[in-house]
Amino acid sequence: RQALEKKPHMIFVIENPAAKLAEMPLMKQTVSELGMHRATVDYCAFGRPDKKPTHLWTNDFDLCARLNTYRCATKCPYKGSHPVSARGNGNLFNMAAIPGPLAEFVARYADAKMEMNHIRGTKNPPVEGLVVPPVAAVSPISDVASETS
Repeated sequence: RQALEKKPHMIFVIENPAAKLAEMPLMKQTVSELGMHRATVDYCAFGRPDKKPTHLWTNDFDLCARLNTYRCATKCPYKGSHPVSARGNGNLFNMAAIPGPLAEFVARYADAKMEMNHIRGTKNPPVEGLVVPPVAAVSPISDVASETS
């Protein structure tokens, strides 16, 4: 809360596999106090070979809405037939790793929003021509080699 009081423009995201954390009293309190919104994404929508439904809480409503579109039913390159199961093939790659395209999407969104709102520190010069990508502009990447190395 103190960080948001000092920098109210700050965007943050909390990641956790879709499970019981959303129902825990401390998480409910945190969500309420920080004005967070919950998105549910499936990692397969970002090119991973497993579905892995995951909750992402953020204090940015627009980011949440954009993230909510990344579901297996709409963006899975495997059309729901995942070649890997998070429960059965965990030794093939780091199942806990956040997909690179997801991390890049969130980082580009936050950077573009700061640019649009003219929020820059002296150490971070503006990025010429950077705009918030439309939801459909960031496509899943099927190559997960960067996550397996």
